[in-house]
Amino acid sequence: MKFVLVWQLCSLLSNTCIPPYTDRIEYETYVDCAIGGAEKVIEVAEKDKKTFDVQRLMVRYWCNEDNADKPST
Repeated sequence: MKFVLVWQLCSLLSNTCIPPYTDRIEYETYVDCAIGGAEKVIEVAEKDKKTFDVQRLMVRYWCNEDNADKPST
């Protein structure tokens, strides 16, 4: 079973979120995906620290099971 990280950028200031996004990177385990999500938060925050701070941005993330290569029933 593989997992795909899905993440979403939200502004606490305006109480809005962009649609969820995925890089379509497959992780072998749920734990690896969760760690990938934590790393994504750091990556996004460091890209534009000023905007992240002013807009009070946060990154939500979750891991979905990737069923793309499972046969349909």
